[in-house]
Amino acid sequence: ESGRVKIRAELGVSDERILLLSVGELNENKNHEAVIRAISGMKNITYVIVGNGELRDKLETTSAECGVDCRLVGFRTDVADFYDAADVYILPSIREGLNVSLMEAMASGLPCLVGKIRGNVDLVDESGGYLFNPSSVEEIRSAVQKAVNMTTEERQEQGNHNLKTIRLFDLQTVENVASEIYRGV
Repeated sequence: ESGRVKIRAELGVSDERILLLSVGELNENKNHEAVIRAISGMKNITYVIVGNGELRDKLETTSAECGVDCRLVGFRTDVADFYDAADVYILPSIREGLNVSLMEAMASGLPCLVGKIRGNVDLVDESGGYLFNPSSVEEIRSAVQKAVNMTTEERQEQGNHNLKTIRLFDLQTVENVASEIYRGV
């Protein structure tokens, strides 16, 4: 919670606004531009992207053209505070493996909006967020609208589901499974 207060104060984002968060490099694969286009015209949303990359100028231009409150905060060492500050996490990538930032968002108890791609579908189900076709701005928009229209309690319920799910991937659990496989149990 201290991260929520700190980051929202730093960015000048009130508690009444939905803070939509992405963590990842600013490149074509991460597909941030699709989110910016999807939330164009939506009220009360601030989209924050933690990360650097070659598309920074393009994303700033697209945000301005679309009238989207998008904050590109660059590389940060206090990413955990951004998860605390966020209401919803979005991972619009076109291609991923098992994404670490998604696992961090889940471990932070956030509802997650993710592209229906390899890796993401292994982690997130409809009880923990919404899956969408990352090539479809309309599907991304629909997922964001659903998340924005949820009550705080509903978002918290999805976040708690994600927290429970991600515990299946914690270090001790993985070590135990690996040990059992090794021992032939």
